Formats: sequence, C-alpha cells, structure tokens
Amino acid sequence: MITFLESHWIEIEDGSFVIGVHEEALDEITPLTEIQLPEVDSYVGSDRSFGEVIGEQSSINLYSPFSGTIIEVNDILIENPDTLLDDPYGESWLVRIEPDKGVDLSETQIKAVEELILEEL
Repeated sequence: MITFLESHWIEIEDGSFVIGVHEEALDEITPLTEIQLPEVDSYVGSDRSFGEVIGEQSSINLYSPFSGTIIEVNDILIENPDTLLDDPYGESWLVRIEPDKGVDLSETQIKAVEELILEEL
C-alpha cells in the first residue's frame, strides 16, 4: 500500500490500481455526509480531482496518481457514506482504475505526480 497526498492510499493489482482514503484523514472530516465518485468508463487525469468525500466540517478531494479509465466503483459507499469508516483499507476502497497504456505504475512515479499536484493546490 502506497500513501498518496497524505490522505489517499494506492494499491497496485494486476495492471490496475485501487484508490482509498486513510482512516486518519477520514477521522478529521467525520461524520460523512456524501461521497461523489465518477461513473464506470469515465476518464480521469492525474492532475484533476475526480471526486470528493464530504463530511460535515470539511472534505477530501480525490486525485489519481495516473491517468486512466474507471473500471470499477464501490457503489455501496455512494448509497451509504459511513460504510467507508467500517473498513477503509479493505472493503471500503473507492475506485479501481485501468491506467493509460505505457504508464509507469511505480511508487517513484506516484511521488512525482504527488509533487505536481501539491504545487498546483
């Protein structure tokens, strides 16, 4: 598991990757009120927010370290946002993304994209 933007975690699996949110980041914004995620087959860029986890006090904008296509969305979280708190490192992942062809799925590349996003924020 790789940490991304302090609040996100990334797990690389079989040529795709899964994005979730660290428990500590969720603790800062609970109670959760809404989770906005893209639809399957949506394209996400590595430099733009693709969704949001919204709490009563604050929110977490969601970013991907790689450009690619959403191939799976954890719809349970959209219907019941508090489910994200039950198992943030397992069953409560957010999206699975298939990266563009030729993308370097490495921790080094994740950290490089992270630096670019932080410069823009």
